[in-house]
Amino acid sequence: MIKDIVTRAKSTFSQPISQPAPEPPTDADRAQPRPTAPMGTPPEAILKAAPKTAREMAVAAAEQVGLVAGDSYANIKLCRHQPFNHPHYLWAEGVPQAGWHDKVIVSVKDAKSWKPVSDPRFATLGARWSGTANVDGVLLFESSDICKANRHRRTPR
Repeated sequence: MIKDIVTRAKSTFSQPISQPAPEPPTDADRAQPRPTAPMGTPPEAILKAAPKTAREMAVAAAEQVGLVAGDSYANIKLCRHQPFNHPHYLWAEGVPQAGWHDKVIVSVKDAKSWKPVSDPRFATLGARWSGTANVDGVLLFESSDICKANRHRRTPR
């Protein structure tokens, strides 16, 4: 009995869905010109315009906030905790002067000399936005301060 129900159900589901047949065009329909649809942007162009990767989205968001590639910002505050041990990169808490509050990466010549970031005099540095981001969508800045030792020489005691 169950096998009989299953075979009936299969035959019912496998049949094509019945739809009403389209009406044949009349002579009056043939005489009228067909309206043309306005030309819009093709869907490929819309897809190309939208940022796809995290890098492109971060750069687009930074431009919307007002960051311009090459602009310099003073007093970017470094994070106390530096999560990775890269010889040229330091984490910063963001650029509040420009309205960007997410963490950013600042490129310096010698990151080891800046660690640990504990002295408030050396917890900030000047940098400019390079106009790009890394693969994870974190903005990359380039520092104008080469190393902490140069600051020690310039700081009056």
